[in-house]
Amino acid sequence: MDGVLAAGLKHLVKSVTGQPFYTDEELARLPHIANIGKLSVDDIFRMAQGSFGETPKTRQTNQNKPNSIESHPTYILISNFEFDEKFNFDFRHMKDRGQQNRGGLDYIRPYGSFRYAIKVLGKYNDDAWLRSDGSLGEWPVAYYGSREEYHAGGMRCTPDPYKALDYAHEFNTENGNYCKLIFQVRVDPKKIIVINKGTDGEYWIVPRGDSIRPYGICIFKNYHPTPSNGSSAAKVFKTMLKE
Repeated sequence: MDGVLAAGLKHLVKSVTGQPFYTDEELARLPHIANIGKLSVDDIFRMAQGSFGETPKTRQTNQNKPNSIESHPTYILISNFEFDEKFNFDFRHMKDRGQQNRGGLDYIRPYGSFRYAIKVLGKYNDDAWLRSDGSLGEWPVAYYGSREEYHAGGMRCTPDPYKALDYAHEFNTENGNYCKLIFQVRVDPKKIIVINKGTDGEYWIVPRGDSIRPYGICIFKNYHPTPSNGSSAAKVFKTMLKE
């Protein structure tokens, strides 16, 4: 698993579950760790919304050995198989291509980020929701910052990745890079309730569950918060990309 992605997941998993996180590679070097709980990326996404519930019970094995759960905390494993590397996409040095659409609504691409694709093909009844050619059944794109406040009517997301960064988890890599992590999701257009659309950005409320489907994790490396002069992060990024 990519080191930046692993660092982001370590921070996110720790904040959501309170438990340490291991990658497949790290686990292979620690054969005596017995108490491993497996979570999917979708599990973590639901837990970040405060709607998933308690962490699934972990497997308890080798309890008679010194290195058993009696002497170790629970560890969380998210397998490499949760990701679909062939659909990763590098937006870090791309120029703004102008207006794009998904599901009949504007699609603001997360320029400045690297997107790690979550494996979702075949997960639902069909894959039409994930299309990008304007076909029937295609869903619009939104972003979730993973530190959003709870909303009784569902979960709050935004079609603007730079607004989602205001609520993103922050973490540092081993190389000292400061990063932010947001989820890229598709949402059922029939379930979207627009709660704000103005100078402060647009926000949607979408029911929790299958009405919102994460399919990517976007990581912005060395992202700088909105400048104090009042210009938005979106404008700053677009200006940089056009230079």
